[in-house]
Amino acid sequence: MEFIPKTGIKGLIENWQADVIAAISVSLIALPLSLGIALAAGAPAMAGILSAIVGGVVTTLYRGGHVSVNGPAKGVIAVILFGITVMDDGSGQAFNYVLAAIVVS
Repeated sequence: MEFIPKTGIKGLIENWQADVIAAISVSLIALPLSLGIALAAGAPAMAGILSAIVGGVVTTLYRGGHVSVNGPAKGVIAVILFGITVMDDGSGQAFNYVLAAIVVS
């Protein structure tokens, strides 16, 4: 039998414990990541924290479904694609080079 959670206030009351645990685990990843991205971009650290908080609130209000993934990690995709383009030496090994750099870091 499939369990479908309730929506609205009833769903909030029913699932608040799981929501708090999920929020803490997501913040443990999102806050340091947004700090690192802000510092790497030359912005103050507080800008990274504020962008993570504002981005989390705004995307939560405008999400398309019950399960949504959002946050500063989307910016890392551009960095990885840039790394693949920069490390491309024509041998077809650029993706492997980027994966090795990610593992080493």
